[in-house]
Amino acid sequence: MNDNNKLRLKIGILLITLLSLIKFVFFPLHDWKKEKLENIEVLKLSVNKKRVLVGKESEITALADELKKNTDQFEKYFFSGFKDSQYLQLMLQKELEKIASSTGNLIKNIDWLYATEGDIYKAPITIQCEASPKKIIDLISKIESESYFLPIERLVLSSYGYSPNVIVEISVLAYGIPNKDSN
Repeated sequence: MNDNNKLRLKIGILLITLLSLIKFVFFPLHDWKKEKLENIEVLKLSVNKKRVLVGKESEITALADELKKNTDQFEKYFFSGFKDSQYLQLMLQKELEKIASSTGNLIKNIDWLYATEGDIYKAPITIQCEASPKKIIDLISKIESESYFLPIERLVLSSYGYSPNVIVEISVLAYGIPNKDSN
């Protein structure tokens, strides 16, 4: 019986060792091998993409030049050459004052609203004028046809009794691209 127990003990130790080898050596080695094969496939795809890009270098350069040209055309509708949103609002105020004086309108009040900053700044200003309806229409027309993109966000018209003039409150937005070195 003693030899029988020794044999069982040896078989048990052999089974435990074999199961330990399977669990702690074979499975991790198999998982590592699988992971490395997946990494190799990803690297092959990356190399193939880079080979394709190297072959199309002139096309990519042409597309980048076209994008730059389109961006330059797009940027001409925005204010530029400023460092902060308050300077953008000052530029918009001067532009609106110039437009108002060219149409014979007198600005009675100007309110600077909160500006937003980011890659493109957005600066709203509200102006208040009192003039004849024709002059107000000329003002609105001139603002909308300006070389800069100046959308009118809000327009409020009011008048007093039989007055020939109307009071208009116009909220205008200015969009601007700050200097690259200002950020």
